[in-house]
Amino acid sequence: MKDKRVMTRASGRRGVLSPSGVVLLEVLLAMAVFSISIVFLINSLAQSFRATVYSRDYTEALFEADNLMAHIWARGMMERQNQEEGALPARPGDFKYRIRASQSADKNVGEWLNEFFVEVSWILGGKKRAFSWRGFIFDAS
Repeated sequence: MKDKRVMTRASGRRGVLSPSGVVLLEVLLAMAVFSISIVFLINSLAQSFRATVYSRDYTEALFEADNLMAHIWARGMMERQNQEEGALPARPGDFKYRIRASQSADKNVGEWLNEFFVEVSWILGGKKRAFSWRGFIFDAS
């Protein structure tokens, strides 16, 4: 087996390039590539988890807004403006709601239409998130 000989500039002497030095360099390079790939994998998992939490909270806010609208529907027509605020029973510390309901201001429709606005808000990651819903109740009787 032939040894690879290289000339070093510092000493001007010829030296032997050892196979263990090449193996060490290959191992270091492989570890660097592996470390970078692990960092990207962990980052993508963290982003996926954040998106899942946001989606869960948004879906819950949607269901709670729907429940609040059902309560307004059960109350029936309103003759004056009504406003209500509070914490949601499902998650009292996290989610807050606000309902505003009144007769429609549109003169063409008359007194048969109630307009309502439901907003559900929560804090996620230090930012305020909110979902709002506007709807109408029509009384054709």
